[in-house]
Amino acid sequence: MRIVSFRSGTRSSIARRTGQTLRRNLLPVLLLFGITQPVRASGTEGRPAHKPHLQLTLYKDSVRLAESGKTPREASHYLTRLGSLYLSLKRNQEGIAYFNQWLKANPGRLQTTMAAATYLALGNLYPSTTARKSIALEAFGKAVRIYRTRKDHRGLADALLHEGKALERTKQTAQAVVRFDEALSLAKKAKDQPLQRVLYGRLAEAHGDLGKYKQSMEAMARYTELDEKIRAGELRAKEIAMQHRTDEMRGQQLESQLLAEEMEERSVMAESQVLEKEKDLRSTKRTLRESQRITRERQLEIENLRKADQIKELTLRKQEATIRFERYVRNSLIALGGLGLVFLGIVYWSYRQKRKANVLLTRQKAEIQQQHDEIEQQSIALREAIHEIEKKTQNITSSIVYAQRIQQSILPDWQEIKHYFADSFLLYRPRDIVSGDFFWFARRDGKAIIVAVDCTGHGVPGAFISMAGHTWLNHIVNERGVTQADEILNHLHRELRQALRQATSENRDGMDLALVVVDERARTLEFAGAKNPMVIIRNGELQIVKGDRHAVGGHQHEEERRFTRHVFDLVPRTHFYLFSDGFQDQFGGEDNQKFMAKRLHRLLHERHHDPMVEQAAALEQTLDGWMNGHRQIDDILMMGFRV
Repeated sequence: MRIVSFRSGTRSSIARRTGQTLRRNLLPVLLLFGITQPVRASGTEGRPAHKPHLQLTLYKDSVRLAESGKTPREASHYLTRLGSLYLSLKRNQEGIAYFNQWLKANPGRLQTTMAAATYLALGNLYPSTTARKSIALEAFGKAVRIYRTRKDHRGLADALLHEGKALERTKQTAQAVVRFDEALSLAKKAKDQPLQRVLYGRLAEAHGDLGKYKQSMEAMARYTELDEKIRAGELRAKEIAMQHRTDEMRGQQLESQLLAEEMEERSVMAESQVLEKEKDLRSTKRTLRESQRITRERQLEIENLRKADQIKELTLRKQEATIRFERYVRNSLIALGGLGLVFLGIVYWSYRQKRKANVLLTRQKAEIQQQHDEIEQQSIALREAIHEIEKKTQNITSSIVYAQRIQQSILPDWQEIKHYFADSFLLYRPRDIVSGDFFWFARRDGKAIIVAVDCTGHGVPGAFISMAGHTWLNHIVNERGVTQADEILNHLHRELRQALRQATSENRDGMDLALVVVDERARTLEFAGAKNPMVIIRNGELQIVKGDRHAVGGHQHEEERRFTRHVFDLVPRTHFYLFSDGFQDQFGGEDNQKFMAKRLHRLLHERHHDPMVEQAAALEQTLDGWMNGHRQIDDILMMGFRV
C-alpha cells in the first residue's frame, strides 16, 4: 500500500508525458491526411475554405467523378480529404468510415507505411467512438505487423507503445508489459530518450498494477532520471542561447557608442579649425587698418615737407607706396576669399557628416530598443520557466517528504529497543529528506538482533534500497527463522543479488552494515559485518572488530560469498557501538578535513563511562562544532548500547 501511494503522486506526470507522445505519434498521420491544414476545395487550391459543409459536397462530387472516370488514385485522395474534414468537424464515426473506405479502395497498398499509419490512427480513434476495444487492438496489431515486416524500428516502437496501452485498457496488463519492454529495447537502440522516458513511465504504472513494486520503483527511478536529464538539457540550451544573444547585443551597443564618440570628436575638431581661420581673418583686418593708418601719416608728411626740389621724389614714393598698397590689398582679398571658401566647405562637410551620424544613431537606437524588447520577452519566458521548475521542484519535494513518512513508519520504534536495551542511544541524521541509512531490530528465540545499515547512495535512490533491505531482513529473520549473525548476512546477500539481477546486469548497488545478535540465555554476543566494524569497550579497553572486506550485494568475484561470525562472552557493563561511515567522513574543522575514524574511537573511549544519553549529546555537540557551517556530505547513523 505504501508503494502504491508513492506511485500515485507521479501518475499524472506519466499520463501527461504519454499524452504528449501520443500527439507526437499521431502528428505524421494527421499531416499525411491534411487534418492539421485548412481544407481546400477542388479547383480552389491556394484559398482556405470558409464553408466546411460546402467542401463536403464538393469532395463527395469529386469522389464520384474520379470513380466514374476510373482514376482510383484521385478518388483515394479525396476519400482521405473527406475523412480529415469529418474529423475536423468532430464527426468521428463518419471520418473513420472514410478511412476504412480508403483501406478497402487500396488493397495493393496495405503493407505500406501509409497503411500502417492509417491503422495506428484508427486504433487511437476507435475508443472514442465505440466500446468495442478489441477493434482498436486489432488495428494496432496490423500496424505492428506492417512495421515489423518493413523493419521500421522507430515506427514499430510507437506502434508497440499504443498496442500496450490498448492492452492495459482491456485489463491485459501482463501482455502490455511485454509490448512496453520490446518498445523500450527499440527506443534504446534508436537513442530516443523522450520515448524511453514515456515507456519507463508506462512500465512503472503497469508493474505497480501487477503488484511488482520493485520493478515499478526501478522503472520510476529511470523515468525520473531521464526526465531530469532532458529538462536540464533543454533549460541549459535556452540559457546558453540567451547568454550568446545578450553578449552580441552588448557588443553592438558598445560599437554604436564608440562610433558616436568618434563622430562627436570629428565635429569638435572641425569647429576648432573654423575658429582658427576666423582668428587669422581678424588678424588680417587689423593689419589692413594699420597699413591704412601708416599711409595717411605718410601723406600728411608729404604735404608738410613738399618742396620744390622734393616734389618728384615724393611723388615717386607715393606712387610706389600706392602700388605696394594695392598689391597688398589685392593679395589680402584673394587670401580672404580663399579662406572663406575653405571655411564654407568645412562647415558644409561637417553638417553632412553630423546629419549622417544622427541618422545612423537613430537607426541603431531603434535596433537596440527592439533587441531590448526581445530580451525582455525572453526574460519573462525564462522567469515563467523558472517558476514552473520551482513549482515542480516543490511537488517533487512534497512527494519525497511523504516518502519520508513512509520510510520512518517502517523503522523500528526506538522505545521498543530501549525496553530491551535500557541504556542506549540513537544518532540519526539523513543528509536529504529520506535516507539510505537505516536501522533494524527484532527478537526471536530468546535473541535480540540489531543492525545498522548503510545502503549505496543517499536520498531517494538510497531510500529505495533501504526499504527493500528492511523487507528482506523481516523475511530472513521473522519468517525463515535465521538468527545466526553470519547466516543472516549470507541470506541477505543472496536475496539482494537475486532481486537486482546482479549476476546478469550492470547493477552494483549494495549495503555496508554491522549486525549484532545478543543471546540472553547463552550470555554471548555475535557480530558479523560487511565492510563496517563494531566498536566494543570492556573493562575500559576499546576493541575494533572489523567486518569482512566485501559488501552485501554488488560485484562478486568468488564463487560463493560467506561472511565471518565473531562471538564474545557478555561481560557486565559491556559497551558496543554500531555506525555507518557518515560521521567519520564528515568534512569540517579549521582545515576542512574529514573527522576520521581514529578521532571518533578516541571520543567514544573518553565518554564511554557516561550514560548513553549524555554520550549522544556529546557526539551531537562535537559533530555540530566540527561542521560549523559545512554541508553534510552523507547520511549519519550511530547507535550505542550497554549490556
